[in-house]
Amino acid sequence: MKDSISRTKSRVVTFFTLLSVLVGAALCMAADDAGQKAFLKEKCDRCHSVSSLGIEARDKEEEAPDMSNAAATLPSAEWAKNWVLRKETKDGKKHQRPYQGSKKNLDKISKWLMTLETS
Repeated sequence: MKDSISRTKSRVVTFFTLLSVLVGAALCMAADDAGQKAFLKEKCDRCHSVSSLGIEARDKEEEAPDMSNAAATLPSAEWAKNWVLRKETKDGKKHQRPYQGSKKNLDKISKWLMTLETS
């Protein structure tokens, strides 16, 4: 009887552990998806590509970097937001185009960029 109760408790703990892992993974994927959708909605793909995800820049004339490895090249999500808002400089230059989208989308985009890293 004690073995049966112990096995049941173990199964319940295992079930809830797996459930929490799956829910956490789903939330991360949803956040990534929201950032990518905001990137496209705000037309960041006009200049920037994310080739690791099959997103190609629509304006081939622009010399904007591929964002596939943004997490390794940008200091932080906050820095990325300030760069896009033209409050930060890189090599003495500001972001080429003024950002005119929503603050909420900029938050999503900057957080999403920090998840992008190629190996």
